[in-house]
Amino acid sequence: MKVNMSHTVIKLLINFSILIFFNISSSLSQAVIYKYKSNSNLNTVLLNPERGFRGEVMINVKTLLSPWSNNNQVELLPKIFEEIKSNGGTVIQNYFYLSDYWDKPLPPIALKNMQKVIDIYRRHGMKMLLRFAYDTEHQKYRYTTSNMLQHIRNMKDLWLRNQDIIYAFQSGFIGLWGEWHSSLYKHERYPETTELIMTTLFKNIPPGMMVTFRQPQHKNQSNLGDYYWRAGFHNDFFTLDQHPSAKDNDYVWGTNAWSQVDQEGLRTIVDGEMPYQGNTSWNLNFVIDGFKSLERFYRHKYSTFSYTHNTNLNISAWKNERVSANKIKESGLRYDPEYFAQSDRSSYELMRDFFGYRLSLEQAVIPKNITLNDSFVIKLKLSNFGMAGPINSRYLYLTLVDLNEQRMVCQSTPFKKNATALEPGKHELFEVINFSCNEELIGKEYAIGLWLPDKHPTIKQDARYSIRLANDSSVPWFAPKGHWGINILEKVKLN
Repeated sequence: MKVNMSHTVIKLLINFSILIFFNISSSLSQAVIYKYKSNSNLNTVLLNPERGFRGEVMINVKTLLSPWSNNNQVELLPKIFEEIKSNGGTVIQNYFYLSDYWDKPLPPIALKNMQKVIDIYRRHGMKMLLRFAYDTEHQKYRYTTSNMLQHIRNMKDLWLRNQDIIYAFQSGFIGLWGEWHSSLYKHERYPETTELIMTTLFKNIPPGMMVTFRQPQHKNQSNLGDYYWRAGFHNDFFTLDQHPSAKDNDYVWGTNAWSQVDQEGLRTIVDGEMPYQGNTSWNLNFVIDGFKSLERFYRHKYSTFSYTHNTNLNISAWKNERVSANKIKESGLRYDPEYFAQSDRSSYELMRDFFGYRLSLEQAVIPKNITLNDSFVIKLKLSNFGMAGPINSRYLYLTLVDLNEQRMVCQSTPFKKNATALEPGKHELFEVINFSCNEELIGKEYAIGLWLPDKHPTIKQDARYSIRLANDSSVPWFAPKGHWGINILEKVKLN
């Protein structure tokens, strides 16, 4: 008998699709719609990983001292961490100065000292924005391209071993403070040199990690090829175009630099800082408008910005500059109405809370009962009111939590959508989920939660590195003894 195989296959596929549709429809028909509110508490400082106001520390890898003083930076780190955390940040821009080894390989003591510093970050639940440099305004060194390439390769294993604590890299190495200007051999002026250094850096850092460049032109001249969209920007001279030296230093409105960051910021990574106050023509000794700065931060998708620079003048002024919901609305910026429910806010608060991502759950459709090892559908409506999306890859999971025993008992298969896809705006997640749990859990009631942990196994269970939603008490935070960090949604029964 002759069989029409193509007809048979099509018929089977149709039947299978009908079965899936029936199961999904059945799952949704037995589900409950829950609605949630954002957090409007004026006193809440929401700490989330890899975003916000950041700190700065500069460490000589031989002495562990500041290149400018005899201060032991290792001893100061915990105090710096606490200051940044109190201002909503979890990232420190960490300079490692390689000055003592400019003409030789990095010895074991240098690598050991860097590991010592990284271990302190890990203990305190912080992450590093890493930059390497040789030159200061007091001393320049005669390092060659070969010296820099050797040092990059020397540090590869260190970076891979500690990739869980590294937020991103900065291009660094060349020139004063690693800012790609004023180097003795003018490395920054030769595209073939910067291409070699940067492609070598990308090849040696952990896969997928981002690198920021001081100027868009530096990114462009380095011919990055497949690495192009892993290259972002750090504006080390943010003055809202107003400083006399803003041209070619700030990303001035209307310039090619401004336009490139505007076009690429959402797909890459953006960091910045103001000049310090001081007595030179390069310092920033006047107040720039906080709200207009906020508009620029939103436009260019800043994830981190220095709290350390110009703290006493500009950031202090921004703390006293009031912003109403109407002003935000009239400006066209995204905003969460609940955020203004109790009072107007300051420009500083808006920066603190909306640099990077700020995820809030609006609605969830969850089945009343879940059958072990059977797929079911969950539907979530999330809003990202922040300036950017999460930078580094992380998966979303549903979890079952035993609130009586204070432990997570099961996690689902990961969502298809990665957290990096949650760019600013509204998102509707429609996911087919499966729990593969121990059969002894059947017949009990559990809290179902949304978990957005760090992807690295070494810190995946650490609540400090999980994303907390910006909701009120309708979405409790489950982190007993600092474990997990799960956003509790509702209660379900496992059959």
